[in-house]
Amino acid sequence: MASTRPLIRERITSLLQPLGYVLHTTPFDFTTMPTGAIDAGVRVEIASQVTLGGMNFTEDRTDAVTIWFARKLAADPEAAYQQLLEDVDLATSEVIHDGAQGGGDYNVLDGIEVALSHEAGQEYALARLTLPVNYEVEL
Repeated sequence: MASTRPLIRERITSLLQPLGYVLHTTPFDFTTMPTGAIDAGVRVEIASQVTLGGMNFTEDRTDAVTIWFARKLAADPEAAYQQLLEDVDLATSEVIHDGAQGGGDYNVLDGIEVALSHEAGQEYALARLTLPVNYEVEL
């Protein structure tokens, strides 16, 4: 079954919300989210990587799906760091299983990237999970 970037993003977003993550109102950053509500904030971005043309108006796409998690540091930054690591592992497992067995019609390739960061002065830390997602598209 063919898919599209919006459908892939929607599918992955729909996997995260039942796990207790709150989808952020803007897809590009967390700056407009009140710091009191930032804990377990999530947003999903997609960037094109590789496209291979196929037959009968199809193509094979691999896009970088980046999932950003935000966790409030509060009084225990170490606990927030550990929670971000758990967030990344849980999301990775959910997305891989959905693509392979859950009807997501995509697969996650090798080359998963994870980075954690904190900007000075911010009350929250971030985890960035980038998954290379491969799927077929009908043109």
